[in-house]
Amino acid sequence: MIKILLTGADGYIGNCFYKFYKKKYKILPIDKSKLHNKHIVICNLINKIKLNKIFQKFKPNVIVHLAAQSLVNDQIPFKKYKTNNIDATKNLINVMKKNNFNNIIFSSTAAVYASSDTLLSEKSKIKPLSHYAKSKLRCEKIIKKSNLNYIIFRFFNACSAVKKVNAGELHKPETHLIPKIVWQIEHDMPVKIYGKNHKTKDGTPIRDYIHVSDICNAINLFVREIFKNNESHLVNVGTAKGFTVMEMIKYLSKIRKKKINIKYLERRKNEAARLICDNKKIFKAINWKPVKSTLNQIFKDEINWVKYLKKTGIKRYLNDS
Repeated sequence: MIKILLTGADGYIGNCFYKFYKKKYKILPIDKSKLHNKHIVICNLINKIKLNKIFQKFKPNVIVHLAAQSLVNDQIPFKKYKTNNIDATKNLINVMKKNNFNNIIFSSTAAVYASSDTLLSEKSKIKPLSHYAKSKLRCEKIIKKSNLNYIIFRFFNACSAVKKVNAGELHKPETHLIPKIVWQIEHDMPVKIYGKNHKTKDGTPIRDYIHVSDICNAINLFVREIFKNNESHLVNVGTAKGFTVMEMIKYLSKIRKKKINIKYLERRKNEAARLICDNKKIFKAINWKPVKSTLNQIFKDEINWVKYLKKTGIKRYLNDS
């Protein structure tokens, strides 16, 4: 059985991946916190001594590196992104090399790209605007120079939940569009839109929304690929379809049969108008398709996740509530 060391296992994608694939692989989930997953081994990637001991004891075949300072907020000093993203990744790679482990899968972001009116391929113009995106691009460069076998994923907008294993998005605070608007509509709260003057058809940003189940499947397929073939790839993970913020809100309003009170706020600094994925490369590499990423499935699973949170008494915190 393939042995995976999973960093960031208490985060959104990490928790979903662990719960969905823990019977298929032998997974050691590590994180610096233990809020959502009682099986997690506490380890801050900055702690090289403890990380080294974990490697020596577990002896993984593949490292799936999802740990990150992921909140996109430039009021947070870049130093925090440097420590939690760049320095942590350097430590991880150094410990891998010290122990002769060669396979790493890394989660990067589509936010490294410049806004574009065309689909974004892996060769599109790079222009990270946020501290988060800049730190992720630095990590990519470090991994590429490491001489390890790597898979670098540039994820577009991860969203929704995995009903089968009761796993979904639960940040504190919640900043992503879909969990926020579903929670707001289910609780009869006004839906807040940041800016209406982007160069798009209705003035709100266009994004490519990818179901977390499809992301987990992409990781799963590449785990086997990197373990068997020792090949390196940098690939986009998205649907090649884009929807504006307003289109998402109207779709949710329609399926919930609720009138939505919209409140416009000031446009966010450094926000790209349009980010849509060209996913031909990943399809060619492993025949991956985003089978769960329809708007209907995305919202259906997110609504079920909200119902589960309410049923279990778990509160969702919004950054502007």
